[in-house]
Amino acid sequence: PSLSLSFVGDLMAHPPNFRMSEYGRIYDAVESIFHADDLSFINLEFVVDPDRPMAGYPRFNVHRDYVEAAVDAGFDVFALANNHITDYGADGVRETERQIRRIQAFHPRDPLRPIYYSGVRSPDETGLEVTEIRHRGWKIGYLSVTGILNQWAGANLTYMVPYWDSAANDALRSFIRTESANYDLFILAYHGGTEYVLEPNPDKWRLFNSLMDAGVDILWGHHPHVLQPIEFYPREDGRYGALMYSLG
Repeated sequence: PSLSLSFVGDLMAHPPNFRMSEYGRIYDAVESIFHADDLSFINLEFVVDPDRPMAGYPRFNVHRDYVEAAVDAGFDVFALANNHITDYGADGVRETERQIRRIQAFHPRDPLRPIYYSGVRSPDETGLEVTEIRHRGWKIGYLSVTGILNQWAGANLTYMVPYWDSAANDALRSFIRTESANYDLFILAYHGGTEYVLEPNPDKWRLFNSLMDAGVDILWGHHPHVLQPIEFYPREDGRYGALMYSLG
């Protein structure tokens, strides 16, 4: 069967957003799209810690109900690897994952559309782990990584692949070559690049193209906060992948 997938960029948390009385209003004009598709993907550009006050730039924090509004609007798949996930160090990373797991377990949701996430790890884990999504007969591999972090405390709990580290990028490509063969579809969320520019710089262009060559079927970029080009990437076997350098 075919799949209908929706991708957006960064879900932000500025004071005009989290001071709203009804968070669902954020999605009024678009949520019909995310309820009509099979899976909807969004990057959570903040920490989720109910014991801290809600906070905007430069160190973002929200409470679980802010994320639950996105779930109610139809979002199923979260990217947690981004430059703000360590805004409150390791404690913030651990609490964010705990809150997302609580949403997975307790938020009332159609059992045919559970919640998935990628981008962080527990303290006893090392390396990257692909999140497996089973949907309508498809076996989908999903991985969220970031090339940048604002705070290094807690970096060991994130799927951080330093943008400037050629050995780390080689290791990521090798990992994708091995893992992507296990799935019908392999989706990579990548957080990085230069903010507020409308074209990827040459280094990002080369990196993203090499990740597609390594076996990514859909490369979903975010962080610049503006749209960058979307391409159908040709494969040697005649198929095409989807390459989104940045969504807004």
